[in-house]
Amino acid sequence: MTKHNDTLCGSIVQYMPVEGDLSELLYVNGKALLDPIPGAIDRLDGTNLNVWFNLNPKRVTPRQKRRMNGFTQTNYQGGFQDECLVGFGAEPLPDTFMARLLRRRLHYFSIRMGVLSALNECYAFENM
Repeated sequence: MTKHNDTLCGSIVQYMPVEGDLSELLYVNGKALLDPIPGAIDRLDGTNLNVWFNLNPKRVTPRQKRRMNGFTQTNYQGGFQDECLVGFGAEPLPDTFMARLLRRRLHYFSIRMGVLSALNECYAFENM
């Protein structure tokens, strides 16, 4: 963030499909938020850091108005991974995000480990 505070890389964020000044976060689609190992263990050498587990995400790209592909507000000419949004800005995640992510991770690991009884409860991770 100190080098490129207007650029974020990683998971795709979706907002509620409503017009207005307030943008409400709907969903963050990203394996890096859930799966600590991005692929086969024997092929981890050379894996880009942008696909590794993101333990504590802090920022999100603000909702954007539609524009032509490739148009940003920066003149940066360096190299970034394909999933980076160069010049699209960054803002803090909503306060409720981490509690919802923790619940999502619990459900994900319950399914991956076959502990389906953990899905019977909807734990409240409020006031974290």
